[in-house]
Amino acid sequence: MKDVFKERIFSIPEGKYKELLVILSNRRTIDTAISRYELAVRLKMSDRDVRELITRARKSRFPIVINHNEGGYYLTDSIDEIETFRNRELHSRIGDLKATDEGMCGAIEYLKGNNPEQISIDEVI
Repeated sequence: MKDVFKERIFSIPEGKYKELLVILSNRRTIDTAISRYELAVRLKMSDRDVRELITRARKSRFPIVINHNEGGYYLTDSIDEIETFRNRELHSRIGDLKATDEGMCGAIEYLKGNNPEQISIDEVI
């Protein structure tokens, strides 16, 4: 099977981002998934920084998925696994963020109705 990510990873400048992708390029199946804790130890980074690198990689079209059952991340080339990840992880977060935003909008409207002296930044501009 052709490694569709090897050339892209090779072209990335040296650094923690590339290190992460090199590690994950050797973790390509559920059975070889690596925990975020282990990534943090190997990269000598905080958990938060590892999460940010994973997010950056995903935004750059590297399909890093997580298997909660096995407790780890891996770089997949399976469209089915990417779709499953999107449906299970991303769509639920999008819905939750939308509900949170609607709650905040409702709070603004409530405050405007109960304290007319408060105005939004949009009303000032």
